[in-house]
Amino acid sequence: MKINGRCPYLVIVGATATGKTSVAIKLAKKISGEIISADSRQIYKYLTVGTAKPQGYDIPYHLVDFLEPKEKFSAGEFVRLAEEFIEKIAARGKQPIIVGGTGLYIKTLIDGIVRLPSADEKLRQKLHKLVETRGKKHLHMLLKKFDPASAEKIHPNNTVRIIRALEVY
Repeated sequence: MKINGRCPYLVIVGATATGKTSVAIKLAKKISGEIISADSRQIYKYLTVGTAKPQGYDIPYHLVDFLEPKEKFSAGEFVRLAEEFIEKIAARGKQPIIVGGTGLYIKTLIDGIVRLPSADEKLRQKLHKLVETRGKKHLHMLLKKFDPASAEKIHPNNTVRIIRALEVY
């Protein structure tokens, strides 16, 4: 998402427990911003230990405590929601600030998401049977035959990724 060729938001990233939240809050107060969490743990309700969820601040903080622990959440869903908040925050004349340590969320927001086909369950079952009967090495050899570039990147023991690469191919 770009406005006038520029990203319309600031990003603060870093490893766990490096003070990203406190920096983001200070910055938000200084420049009239609102924060969007890019943390894959802070999204879940009741998950407070080890997540350093922001509490007691007068700065709006989005994408925190909104999912039940059993619910799944993807990078694609993060991007969709983050972009909605970015637009709403900007429309209020505030500066969106993305803060968090989940690199996949931030990378996907900045670079976009690759749209891949859904899983082909019939093909997936056949490939799993092939692993059972012929082994992992055989499956990797198939991938090497059809998609050498992917085979080069995927370890021969990583059957999940090999199967997905064959599905997509």
